[in-house]
Amino acid sequence: MTTPTDPTVQWTEQDISAKLDYSQTYPDLLTASDTIASSVWAPVAGLTFSDESTSGSTVTVWIEATVAGLYRVTNSVVTSAGRKDTRTFLLYVTAKTPLVKSSLFYRDEFVAKFRSESLPSAARFLSAPVSDDYLWAKLKAAEADAQRELHVYLVPTVLFPNDPTQAEIDALAGAPWAVDPGYDYEQDIIQPGGWSFIALRQRPVITLESIKFSYPSMGTVFSVPSQWIKVDKKYGHVRFIPTSNAFTTPMGGMMIGAMGMQGAPQFIEIRYTAGLKDAVNDYPDLIDLVQRMVLLRLMSDAVVSASESISADGLSQSKSAPDLDKMQAGIDRQMETLRQRIHGVPLMVL
Repeated sequence: MTTPTDPTVQWTEQDISAKLDYSQTYPDLLTASDTIASSVWAPVAGLTFSDESTSGSTVTVWIEATVAGLYRVTNSVVTSAGRKDTRTFLLYVTAKTPLVKSSLFYRDEFVAKFRSESLPSAARFLSAPVSDDYLWAKLKAAEADAQRELHVYLVPTVLFPNDPTQAEIDALAGAPWAVDPGYDYEQDIIQPGGWSFIALRQRPVITLESIKFSYPSMGTVFSVPSQWIKVDKKYGHVRFIPTSNAFTTPMGGMMIGAMGMQGAPQFIEIRYTAGLKDAVNDYPDLIDLVQRMVLLRLMSDAVVSASESISADGLSQSKSAPDLDKMQAGIDRQMETLRQRIHGVPLMVL
């Protein structure tokens, strides 16, 4: 509850979507035997007052707004002894727009910081000032490129084995998602010793929700119990081994052997979440890399020549443009270092 009774507090703020209670107190107006007999909150266009109440020397009202703006809220009281007083505070109703965010940056913060820290080093090579929209578009392009090159989602992304229903999408509350089709069943999926191995397409894994065996004409025929499943999250390796005789039931050999088949396409459906859980804090070098990629894109768009001479009042000046190939080579090296840090050193078979 906000109580704007301190003479130094002349205003308070409320979002247009909120409904909040406000109070005024009159302890200096009342004597020991006096009480507040009536309290009136003056109507204000754009505000709705409700649930007015009085308790001792305090009067309270709940306020909702229909229009953003600055309002003067006034309360008048009359005491049982006949004393009268009126007090007012200013209510600033805001209609805050949602913060615009890419995978890694908030727009306003990125633009302001990039202009102050990164852009000055390139400004003299650009033929014209660049707009905020232009910088934001270059950032999103750089993030998309980094995601492809690193083979990793930059934010946690829910992977569905099939196209999700609208209800499933709504349940994500705006979180990113993608489809990772079911995995083929092949006989060699079962290793000696009876355990199974699957390498997920996306990693690192954040959570694994379910593994189901699903046949087109039958739907889900078996859900792998969570206690059977072991996940190497960094490498996306899933192993599971039965801890009961469920795999030795008539569905033996994962149901496939009983059907007389050698395998089945997209028979294993896995729902999981993969990507970088907290890229900003865990991979600060990724943040730096993406901003360097933005800077390179600005330079490339400017089509800077290798060198340029400028003559002014008979004096000759020259400036050399940055070597874009060297800039790209540096980005490529940093990209490979990050890729190995995220996925591990790739193994090569000779």
